[in-house]
Amino acid sequence: MDDNDWLEPKSTNNEEARLAELYSLNVLDTEAEYRFDSLSSLALEIIGGSNCLISLVDEHRQWCKSSCTDMGVDVSREHSFCAQLINNTATLMQINNTRQDTRFKSNPLVIAEPNIAAYLGVALHGPNGYIVGSLCVLDTIEREFTAQNIQHLRAIAKRVEVELQLVKSDLPKYQAKKSADLYDPITKLPNKQYFIQKLQQHLQIQHIHEQYGQIAVIQIQRFRHIARIYQDAFCNQVLLEFSHRIRTSLPNDAIIAKLSNDKYIVFLPAVFAQSQVDYFRM
Repeated sequence: MDDNDWLEPKSTNNEEARLAELYSLNVLDTEAEYRFDSLSSLALEIIGGSNCLISLVDEHRQWCKSSCTDMGVDVSREHSFCAQLINNTATLMQINNTRQDTRFKSNPLVIAEPNIAAYLGVALHGPNGYIVGSLCVLDTIEREFTAQNIQHLRAIAKRVEVELQLVKSDLPKYQAKKSADLYDPITKLPNKQYFIQKLQQHLQIQHIHEQYGQIAVIQIQRFRHIARIYQDAFCNQVLLEFSHRIRTSLPNDAIIAKLSNDKYIVFLPAVFAQSQVDYFRM
């Protein structure tokens, strides 16, 4: 192997069955979803690094269902770190220094953007046990991943697998429920039912946090008075503007929901400054 080569991942021994499992999930090429993004953000917050990906590996590419940066959606399978992982019977791949690893030191993802210097990945399994992808944390600096890092990533990967199987179980029903029952039709924010589901999910892995976070209820002052005076179109615009401010001002791992037209609830895994709460007062 010369300096311009890297070790291309091979197909698995059960590749046909593995791909059938992957395609049966009905997740490839779907839009980004908060339920996956919140888990990748949680992993990055706990373990640290430059990015966290939820990736699925098909015949020709690694496709990212969730990324904490704008790294992009597709990576060629020949360059894919996660494609190497799916051949690992231990379901874990840890690389503390990619520039000293003969499999990756000349990989384009190492020598150029996103400049991966360290990698920690855990396999994601489909309902029949085949590896369909990975949950991985990347870093642009060399680092030693700890046993606790691995434990945390495995715990979150289990939650990702649950979410993947929820999509498979009944996709049309899930999509209808997502739009009709779990999201507000005006602001597109989750509602109380969705908030409770996500909070329960977070609390199931709360033992990996050193702090429990906070819940804040945010209210649009005098909104009911505004609603009595102005037409629905104006009131809806107020709600859209308010929801936009919430989305863009809170961290990615915040769980946000609309309780009523003038009340919103937020769960934050980390300490939330009072000055940030004050920002929403209108």
